[in-house]
Amino acid sequence: MHNERNSTEGGWKITVCRYSVPRAYGDRARTTTGHVNKQPDTRRIPTLLALLPALLLGLRLCAQDPVFTQFSSNPLHLNPAFTGDHCWRVVMNSRTQWSQLSGRYQTSAMSVDHGFRNWGVGIQAMYDGGAAYTFRDLTISGLLSYRTRLGRSLWTSMGFRFNYQQRVIDPNKLQFRDQIETHDGMGFIYRSGEDIFTTRLNGTDLGAGLLLYSSSWSVGISGDHLADRSDGYDSFTGGRWWIPRRLTAHAALFFPIHGFGKNSRWPVLTLSPEVHVSWQAGYWERNLALRINRGPAVLGAGYRFGNAITVLAGYETGRMALGLSTDITTARTLTDLPYNHQGAPQGVVQPFTIELAVQWRMRCETSATRRKGIPCPDLTGKHLWPLGRGDKKSDGATPAPGGGSRFEDNVVPDRPR
Repeated sequence: MHNERNSTEGGWKITVCRYSVPRAYGDRARTTTGHVNKQPDTRRIPTLLALLPALLLGLRLCAQDPVFTQFSSNPLHLNPAFTGDHCWRVVMNSRTQWSQLSGRYQTSAMSVDHGFRNWGVGIQAMYDGGAAYTFRDLTISGLLSYRTRLGRSLWTSMGFRFNYQQRVIDPNKLQFRDQIETHDGMGFIYRSGEDIFTTRLNGTDLGAGLLLYSSSWSVGISGDHLADRSDGYDSFTGGRWWIPRRLTAHAALFFPIHGFGKNSRWPVLTLSPEVHVSWQAGYWERNLALRINRGPAVLGAGYRFGNAITVLAGYETGRMALGLSTDITTARTLTDLPYNHQGAPQGVVQPFTIELAVQWRMRCETSATRRKGIPCPDLTGKHLWPLGRGDKKSDGATPAPGGGSRFEDNVVPDRPR
């Protein structure tokens, strides 16, 4: 049994929670099994590969959450306080990592949320699987938010996330170290002595977030896995597992660049710098990004410190927005993975990630339910428009008890359409 420590081996950063947990270049915790299916020379097999099943089935599994490159295009995953940003909104995200390998990782999310005057409700489903479907995670989340006005142009929003999570593992696709024939290099030929008590785990979880924003900037913090996990859940091996708490901070600014003459009223170009910092299980992830909107087109680039350069292209038609991004890895590649049957490397394994984001915003049925979107860079860039006609009391304002209007008290004015 290993003691808790940090080490780096074969280009992978490893954290040991009684058993090691691999981390792929700071992107997220990854555990790959079953993708080395030829008969290797075990003297050349990296120790990490031999330990992968033990990492997955350790008595205490310290997993980490998936991370999206287009984090602001998945607002409910970024911060539950974004729930109900629009009357009706549907968001879908799909992320594929290590697509060159048979054990690629696929992360997909879909959310639907609706905004009322001050409240927002939503639901999100996220699937995360990999290693040739050796393991699969499914998370169903219910979200709730409330926002209020702090000043003439200052607002705050608070959101909560309630999660139900299910983890499934296929033991028939696992390979353990005690299956390796170490003398003649014949590979995995023995029957494993590992005991798997269950192939399905279930649990509940809680998250929360807070936003502070105006029409030209937003800043927020969020926390996930806040429920008491002192005892953890029963793991696949009969021990305990839990997901460490994740803390996230994010901020965005908006710089409209106006034209001249007839075009001076509306910005012809908008710049949106973003900052995203996340911490979980002792690991930091730091992202800087810049998006440029011109008409329906959007281009962007970002940098994930110590990991990758990201490139984004998007387009909007009507109420639908589409974005496609890729990660250009700057971290050290795995030059010795995988090996052929003679122990010689088959070539450099260059991590490749591609991500797709699609968003639909449905038109509000009545002006009383319209809401101004919280400033957060997205594919459409519509958060960058000035308040315009929404400044009028007659638009979305209804009398409130005691005089005045709900618009003056709490309701955010609608943005131009």
